Amino acid sequence: MGRVHSYDAGHDGSHADDTAPLGDALVASEGITDTTSSVGGYELEGVPARTGIGVTFSKNEYLPGTQTINLECGEDEVLDCELLCMVTIAGTIVVSNTNVASLTGLARANVDYSVSLNGVNACGYSGMYQVSTTSGVTGTFAIAVPLLDAISTFTVMQDFIETKVFTKTIMDSTDGELPFFDYDCAWNPGATTTRDMGPQDTCAFGMVSGLVTVGGSGASGQTVQVIQGGVVVGSDTTGTNGVYIISGIPTECLSTAGCADFSVQCMAWTQNDEWDGCGDVEQVNFAF
Repeated sequence: MGRVHSYDAGHDGSHADDTAPLGDALVASEGITDTTSSVGGYELEGVPARTGIGVTFSKNEYLPGTQTINLECGEDEVLDCELLCMVTIAGTIVVSNTNVASLTGLARANVDYSVSLNGVNACGYSGMYQVSTTSGVTGTFAIAVPLLDAISTFTVMQDFIETKVFTKTIMDSTDGELPFFDYDCAWNPGATTTRDMGPQDTCAFGMVSGLVTVGGSGASGQTVQVIQGGVVVGSDTTGTNGVYIISGIPTECLSTAGCADFSVQCMAWTQNDEWDGCGDVEQVNFAF
């Protein structure tokens, strides 16, 4: 027996647990179930006595929780649970490309989300909460996350962009700026549980191409390397006509330091260059 209520995500102490009971929550253990009353109460009768009994708590729009207890013959156990409210964070993944006049939505981008549940002393939560989604044809995405006053990490990946990692505090009980939530769901049941964080800019990969000639004729079988930050970030071997193409190179143009410098090497000869923007295509030729 016990009570189920909403977790105080804001930790502000202004709302007692008694003000946020969760009715119609499902409690289950050993094949025995009960649904909480309007004040969050439940009772499971006939649970067999043993160690390591799992009790699960679930409700629509809340993150399920599981607690483990040891039960002796004839014992009554009081087991309360605080469930984390789930909210939806929406946004749009856009890509910067120096060859395109305006930002465009990026379809089929993977958006991974993670937040630590360690330290959430409620309903057996622990470890990392992780979930992924894919942006639609216009770059929009929506992802369900637990409402926590904690730093969360978003990672955006796609074959044609540099991986972007950014953090957000989903709940902020002091400033309430979008897309932050400034309330707990059960204490403000009429409020929206979806917020839009707006466009999230990503950077298209750069590409280096060119021609390698020896005595005026295209030289095949020559290795060309692109070096950035002292590391080889891409290479190609010239074809029969001496042409090479090296793609998928991070330009780093969205970093605080700005676009990266790079060098291109072929047959012990080096040429230095700099990216002009995300998705930049540079032509570097070698004549020997």
